[in-house]
Amino acid sequence: PLFRNEDEFLDLNARLKMSSSHRDLGLFIIAHRNDNITLRWCKYNTIMLQQRAKLSSIQEWIKEMLTYKHETALLDEYAKWQIPRFPVSGRVLKDHGVPMDRNTARVINKLKEYWVDHDCALDDKQILEQVPAVLEEIKNTSPPRSPNIQRKKKKV
Repeated sequence: PLFRNEDEFLDLNARLKMSSSHRDLGLFIIAHRNDNITLRWCKYNTIMLQQRAKLSSIQEWIKEMLTYKHETALLDEYAKWQIPRFPVSGRVLKDHGVPMDRNTARVINKLKEYWVDHDCALDDKQILEQVPAVLEEIKNTSPPRSPNIQRKKKKV
């Protein structure tokens, strides 16, 4: 490989002043170049990375990864794939008693992960059955909330 790790790539990025999109693409390829790339891997990453980057960017990264690994047949298959719509919204969760707080996004992400693990074949009822387990998991892994401390305002 041209770069042994992300630090070498970031050093080159600092010297050449690449665009942020090229930097992100390079970091994605370095992070995943040793992964076993399958169509399932492509679909999973497309759906799960949407919270961190634009969908068009993620699709481009995955296409570039497939090109990097010379996976032309998989690239053709991935290009034909249509992203399914996640059947559960925040509104539906709220209607089912999920509190709308700082953990709402985590709940949706966990449910999305469960949905993707089942090949996006579950309907909203099957996904909503997982809500109690997801809420319990998040409750057990969330850091304790820090108390609200009122800070003194500086006098100008």
